[in-house]
Amino acid sequence: MREKIAISTMWAKGRFERMRDFVRWAWERGFEAVEMNSILDPQKALEFEEIKAEGSPLLITSLHAPCPNPEIGGKKASDLSLSALDKFERREAVKHVLSTLELASRLGAKAVVLHLGRVPADEGLERKLERLYEEGKKGEEEFEEAKRELVEARRLLSPPYLESARRSLEELLEFAEKLRMPVGLETRRYFLEIPGFEEMREILEEFPRDLVGYWHDVGHAEAQARLGFVDHRRWLEEFKDRMMGCHLHDIIGLSDHRPPGKGELNWDLIARSLPSGIIKVCEIGEWNPEEDVRGVISFLEAKGIRR
Repeated sequence: MREKIAISTMWAKGRFERMRDFVRWAWERGFEAVEMNSILDPQKALEFEEIKAEGSPLLITSLHAPCPNPEIGGKKASDLSLSALDKFERREAVKHVLSTLELASRLGAKAVVLHLGRVPADEGLERKLERLYEEGKKGEEEFEEAKRELVEARRLLSPPYLESARRSLEELLEFAEKLRMPVGLETRRYFLEIPGFEEMREILEEFPRDLVGYWHDVGHAEAQARLGFVDHRRWLEEFKDRMMGCHLHDIIGLSDHRPPGKGELNWDLIARSLPSGIIKVCEIGEWNPEEDVRGVISFLEAKGIRR
């Protein structure tokens, strides 16, 4: 049976008022499944429930938490962190992921994609490193010093935030187990986010594989590699046997979420490395021109990523 490739609702942001129109658009361009993500407010998420209730064959592969993403006191649920030390914020973040797990179960999805939070070191350190990279200074002393400073700042602050993230994950898995809804921990784009490479290994070793898996994001892993943190191949090799899904998008410099085939990513590496049977989702930023999205499915087929 031909593999179904999903498209994230990220693409729908600011483009479609009605999710029915988005689904129709995606189907006409060869996408046969959808990943619902945090651009969906409760009303738009309800539209997907209505579409499914009407008997639509639409396949919803996964939900990217928090989904739906309501506003609470002027703040989006997606702004809340599962690694927060503030008890109220952490509890609220957990609550909205629990809602995502419940919705995923009702819709027959296969997994929920999860961000575990961040270490709140000075974000200016990370912006400086990226600026130096874009100026072509990777390998120079100024770049290496900025990188060392960022790594040290994260190391000093991380322990309580990692513990808070683990506590949140434990609470979520109690509910996930009842629903038989696994969660996939996603490769993070920014160095200050959780989990890093070693943290991912430790968490996957700690929690059961039927409940927690690895979700590979090709653009995020490539950006980290370009900044000199972890080679892209290491993510693919180290966590291949725990990989449950992946986000597919291209990258130019450090700018990711471009349509596959419209950037600089080594797609031959991706094709060789992705295990069979995982969930595959094109996570394309809504700011890309529509004409660049039209050939995505044929590109993935030509590369052997769609099998």
